Amino acid sequence: MKRPAAVDARAVADLLHALYGFEATVLLNAGRDEIMDALNPHRSQLTADSQFLIYYAGHGFRDAAVEKSYRLPVDASPSRNRKWISSDDVIANLKGMDANHVLIVSDSCSSGGPARTAAIDRSSPAAREAGLNAVETNRARLVMTSGGDEPVADAGPGGHSAFAAALLDALSRMKGKFTVQELFANYIQL
Repeated sequence: MKRPAAVDARAVADLLHALYGFEATVLLNAGRDEIMDALNPHRSQLTADSQFLIYYAGHGFRDAAVEKSYRLPVDASPSRNRKWISSDDVIANLKGMDANHVLIVSDSCSSGGPARTAAIDRSSPAAREAGLNAVETNRARLVMTSGGDEPVADAGPGGHSAFAAALLDALSRMKGKFTVQELFANYIQL
């Protein structure tokens, strides 16, 4: 049985607000125009000290002929690309934002492969702290995905997808400062 992506989106938004103070805009069953209209204003609204996170739970598609990944909003047809949202379109918008840190978390089939990450030296608490401080000051655009170019599991614990359940658990367990790499490697990728 497929789980509604809306359950995952609401749970992630609620947890990010409660534990990390994020202001969340939740789009449920949104079409292409609604999604892009919600994303575009952030290019002018965010400042250099902002942090921005997109959580996408829904359908995805990898077009092997052009080697591109797409999100398929509710108004998209799998056989017509007019309403597909390409990863390139989203990335272009994110590059144009002044926000210092931007993270895309995508829980969909064909989310794309793992992104390159900067390793933090964990040889000592002081080395880790220095690495976290460096990450904090550098501009970053990161992606965390539920899978590469393959289908992903819909059914997981608590009525969530397997990925959303792991993400919710991981975010609940993290303490203090942490990197996306630490979150993924220590709790999600297991």
